[in-house]
Amino acid sequence: METTVEQLPDNKPVVQKQLKLLVIDFMEAGEQAPADDRSSDWMLAPLSKHLERPEEEIKALRDDIVRNVKAQEQSRERLQKAKSFGISRESWLEQDLKKSASFLAQEKMGTYFQRIDDTIRESNDLLADIIHTESGEINQNPNLDGNLAEGYHASTFNIDAAARDSDYHAEVPQGNGKNSVDILVKDGDGKVVGRYQSKYYSNAEKTEEAFRDGDYRGQQKLVPSDQQDQIDAKTTDRIQTEDGAQSKPLSKTEAKQMQEDAQQSEQSPKLDWDDVSLSSVAKSIAIQSAEAGLLGGAISAAVMTGSALIKGEEVDSKEIAKKAVKTGAATAAKTAATCALVVAMEKGCFRNVTVSDTIRAVGKHHIILSSSQAVCAAAGIVSIGFDTAKTAYDVANGEISLQEAACRMQDSSAATVAGIVGSSKGAAVGSAIGAVFGPWGAAAGGVVGAVVGGIAGSTVGRAVAAGARKVGSALVSAAKTVVSGAVNAFKSVCSSVGSFFSSIFG
Repeated sequence: METTVEQLPDNKPVVQKQLKLLVIDFMEAGEQAPADDRSSDWMLAPLSKHLERPEEEIKALRDDIVRNVKAQEQSRERLQKAKSFGISRESWLEQDLKKSASFLAQEKMGTYFQRIDDTIRESNDLLADIIHTESGEINQNPNLDGNLAEGYHASTFNIDAAARDSDYHAEVPQGNGKNSVDILVKDGDGKVVGRYQSKYYSNAEKTEEAFRDGDYRGQQKLVPSDQQDQIDAKTTDRIQTEDGAQSKPLSKTEAKQMQEDAQQSEQSPKLDWDDVSLSSVAKSIAIQSAEAGLLGGAISAAVMTGSALIKGEEVDSKEIAKKAVKTGAATAAKTAATCALVVAMEKGCFRNVTVSDTIRAVGKHHIILSSSQAVCAAAGIVSIGFDTAKTAYDVANGEISLQEAACRMQDSSAATVAGIVGSSKGAAVGSAIGAVFGPWGAAAGGVVGAVVGGIAGSTVGRAVAAGARKVGSALVSAAKTVVSGAVNAFKSVCSSVGSFFSSIFG
């Protein structure tokens, strides 16, 4: 008699057992599938057994799972190919995001991309306010280009700061008295760290003369980019902070063109994702993933926890699981595990996770995912879980060093981001990445890694658990060299994972 999720007892380790049985069920189906089954029809029967959906919806779900698993594998292949040519992880990620840049105009990658999107909107509001009078008419001031330059520099600085995940913020003060500051730059605590006086006169000589006519001590002199080389005084063509955040240089000609567009065509200047530096985006994501795979460290901890939960249980060894852990040939195993995780999510096995296309909010710390977001997140979680299990196994067997293990997990984080970006549709990106890289994703990924290691056979399972301990320590050590306070951050993540095990796994 087949054991289904509904027949399992409601006790503490029930979710781990549910997920393990689901993974076994789907892996058995995958092992029995014909070698030439390129349609992945083997997924249909177990998906239909566990989910009450019409046939067409089951087929659509199968296609979605296959597409997302494939996207994750392809992103890893692209990264490794790039690295074989000497291309750094960061440079590859920048280029890969650029290829998927169309998503940037529509999506928000968690709070990070939400901040960029909000900053773009606020910047356009500022520029629109500059070209309008209080009565709502277009401002016909013949020197409007000077005001637009101030707004442009503040706006493009703020966009770059958001892309770099910087705490700095630029403002254009309301007052315009004699010698008053045109642009203020403040840190995260609201402390002023930079003052700028902007002059956009018709030529370099007049711009320089304007600075001589006032008392601008304590202010940096901001000038048009096409005049800076012609001015003797110390000037700059951009506002900039010590962390590298900076505005875009603007020429007098460009500023004047913005004025003409506003006054003659009533066109307000518009900034968009084309004004976002993908280099800054890639660096920020690279730093986040290089928190040394703080996520990988948390998953390693979760692998150990999950391994302990399934220790001593008799499980028939699954060849596709063993092959995945030992050789990395994991397409079929990843597909089966993704199916299992999607089913577990849709059936409400995780207390703090809800899959719904209609519910928008439940409560604090509760994750709401649409059906497509759930598939996207599951593929990412499973991919990192498999990467962790494979890395742990290789460490335990002395095939790679701890330094190589840390690098692998950093690669895994970056590739997972690229895979989600490349495969997502609609609003899946932000929530999917938020789920994968949050405490729940780390906990779920750890359980996946532990389950796969366990059903790959006792020898493989013990090696995965032993290697996970070493990988976790290596990731913390690597984090020390990349991100200040990484140990505390790691402890925080692991603490969150621990609490999530209690709150969502029974």
